[in-house]
Amino acid sequence: MIAITTRLLGYTTAGAALLALATGIWGVRVDHLRATYKNKWQAAEKTVKDVRAEYAVFRTAIVDRTAEALAAQKAVNQARENELKEIADEADSNLADLRARLRAALLRRSTAGGSGGGPAAGAAGDSAGVSETMSAPTAGVAGSVSISIETLTGLAAYAIKAHDWAVTVDRSNTTEK
Repeated sequence: MIAITTRLLGYTTAGAALLALATGIWGVRVDHLRATYKNKWQAAEKTVKDVRAEYAVFRTAIVDRTAEALAAQKAVNQARENELKEIADEADSNLADLRARLRAALLRRSTAGGSGGGPAAGAAGDSAGVSETMSAPTAGVAGSVSISIETLTGLAAYAIKAHDWAVTVDRSNTTEK
């Protein structure tokens, strides 16, 4: 029985030694795997941080470039708006001048029969190309046509504005090509 007990004790000791050896190997293996994956995880985390940093720089650059492009476009729009405002102011000035010349010419025509010049004889627009012998409107099919000064001035102003608009559109189309 002692021999069996000794054998069993030998097997138990050998089993315990094998178990300890297996546990040790397993522990070393687990520690190795843990260290390996920890290194990989840290490398991946560093890569993610690097990508985030690069993205932040990229985003800042895009925002800056967009702001610069927007400022440049606003400047172009403002310049175009100023140019169109100058054209509109010039057209308004020309229209006011034309209305004054037409009124003066019509007043001269209405007073030409009596006093030899009338109140508008020395008007500033006389030398601007309005003839003193401007013909009166001719009679239509239905008889004589009566046109007030305001109506005639408005029609002339409309015609001039339409012409100026057409010239402006033509200039814009020519410069855009």
